[in-house]
Amino acid sequence: MMFKTKKPMMLWDNWLYYWNGKYYLFYLANMEGQPWDSFGVAVSNEAVHWKDHGIILRKDPKATWMGTGHVWKSTNFAADKKFIINYSEWHGPNETGQQHIFFAESTDLLHWTKLGHRFGPDERWYHVNRGDKSRWDTINPLPRLSGGYYGFWTATPKSHPAGIGFGESDDGIHWRALPAPDIDWGSNPVPSSIEIGGVEKLGNKYYNMIGAMFPNAGGGMYLLEASDPAGPYVAVKRNYDLLTSGHGWTYYSRFFPGPDGLFVNHQSIEDFSKAGMQRVVHVAPIKKAWIDEAGTFFLAYWERNDGLKDKGWNPTWNGPAKRGELYLQDCLTAIDSKKGIVLESDIAIPGKESDHVGIFFEVKLPIIGDHVYFAALIGKSGALSLGILDPLDGSFEEIDAVARPHLFNHTGHLRVLNRGGLIEIYLDNILLQCATMPHPPTGKFGIVAGPSNTIASAFKQISVWTMQAT
Repeated sequence: MMFKTKKPMMLWDNWLYYWNGKYYLFYLANMEGQPWDSFGVAVSNEAVHWKDHGIILRKDPKATWMGTGHVWKSTNFAADKKFIINYSEWHGPNETGQQHIFFAESTDLLHWTKLGHRFGPDERWYHVNRGDKSRWDTINPLPRLSGGYYGFWTATPKSHPAGIGFGESDDGIHWRALPAPDIDWGSNPVPSSIEIGGVEKLGNKYYNMIGAMFPNAGGGMYLLEASDPAGPYVAVKRNYDLLTSGHGWTYYSRFFPGPDGLFVNHQSIEDFSKAGMQRVVHVAPIKKAWIDEAGTFFLAYWERNDGLKDKGWNPTWNGPAKRGELYLQDCLTAIDSKKGIVLESDIAIPGKESDHVGIFFEVKLPIIGDHVYFAALIGKSGALSLGILDPLDGSFEEIDAVARPHLFNHTGHLRVLNRGGLIEIYLDNILLQCATMPHPPTGKFGIVAGPSNTIASAFKQISVWTMQAT
């Protein structure tokens, strides 16, 4: 929604680094249909509009594919002014090959020189030469009190079915592996393997975003916490499913410190392959890392994203129509889906299980050419349901649901970002969900309420802006 590469390039993992008033957006890329083989970078003054500088690093020709990375300062930065980037490469067959982590340095974050050092698994604690069962990828560094860095990376420890790679470095380039931290998953299913999204300290806790997929149950990014960087880590009791769905809408959230706080970035995936179109991976609008009064970690709206707003306009509506138990109201002005919109309104948050208030977008079904609505409906206590709304009878088929553990008031501020098939829904600045429409949008949209409340009682002061090009 915020940034994508120009075809035929594709992006996947992305990470940010803030320096000297500029935001540097790094991304793992490839040519369409090819193994991941390069890093690119885009630069912005305000983290909304980006200038793509293209490819900055390529894999060794002998490597099968390239893994993702992270950026940090040299421990001698005051003297050498050097930044360090890490990347991984896979060498060998699928079943017995091995990833290793490599390094490059730069003085301007745009031009990079590869270094000769290679960092691989320590056989005392981690599997080696076992293909996917000996992952070794993506160092996420945190400053060590004694100087140098602690590091966290994707690995497969011998001691855990799913674990974290952990170690330390005195100079940011030469690393020593340490035993993997213990993880207490609580009552949650234990994934067969995980990927490290990012580890950062916020308040007196270390938060660890980990990626996991589960057979027939989707997956995404989940949240662990610890009081010490070496662990043990435990699954948080509230908002553990940090950025997940059963549909692969999003993945791989990363932390980055900015000038005014801690932030999170991730990718959102627009997949209309069922309609014969190619999948497109976008960098999503950046979120704030935020903790509420109850001590719960959330992804939250960053006011800097107001820079997405272009021209504001007052929507005009058809009269509300009763469809089943719901009231539906169409907007008379269609969206330019390539540009997108930002919609905001104060809403009455339902107090009954049967009541809903929300927004819908018309989508075109493949083959038969008919139309249905993809709807985001907010229910009791701010719980969100996403699914297919029948425009004729108002019936609703839920395909995803999330209930963020926050005490919302009776009235809340709804914010919806939409471009193409991508949607983000916020309530009182807390991200409820990032979603992708199952079919291409037609540009028509509307609002919905009921059965106890009407459109007029559910929505107050609706404002809409066309999105700026990014």
